[in-house]
Amino acid sequence: MERAREACLSLLDYRARSRGELRDRLRRKGFDQRVIDTALAELEAAGLVDDEGFARAWVQERLARSPRGSLKMRWELRGKGVEEELIQRALAEEMGHERELEAALSVASRYAPRPGEDDTARSRRLAQALKRRGFTFDVIETVLARVRGADNDGPA
Repeated sequence: MERAREACLSLLDYRARSRGELRDRLRRKGFDQRVIDTALAELEAAGLVDDEGFARAWVQERLARSPRGSLKMRWELRGKGVEEELIQRALAEEMGHERELEAALSVASRYAPRPGEDDTARSRRLAQALKRRGFTFDVIETVLARVRGADNDGPA
């Protein structure tokens, strides 16, 4: 059991990890499920493993470093073994619709029209870029409307 706890602490020294990530890594190292559960329970009790805090920090870091939408963050956190309820809470607290829209507009600002590109092609290219980054349909539609509006407000 001590070895499992030490393995977890070693992984946590590198970066914060979810309970699911630690569980998976310990399984791959060949630890018994009972030993894994006990080690993780002890680390949670000590405050070293906190999926809710992990999810909030993940969202904050992703928004700051490389803007992406709520769909992509939800997918990433699920892959890390975070429970859906905790994911929803983290996204609601740390992101919200307005912050997601700001992130999408930040991405859109990098997509200037290409020479000879018509509005339809630009909109499609921008929509695909936003979709790949996990923004919702509503956010994509809002961004496209704003971009079209900004293009139409230019000098006559």
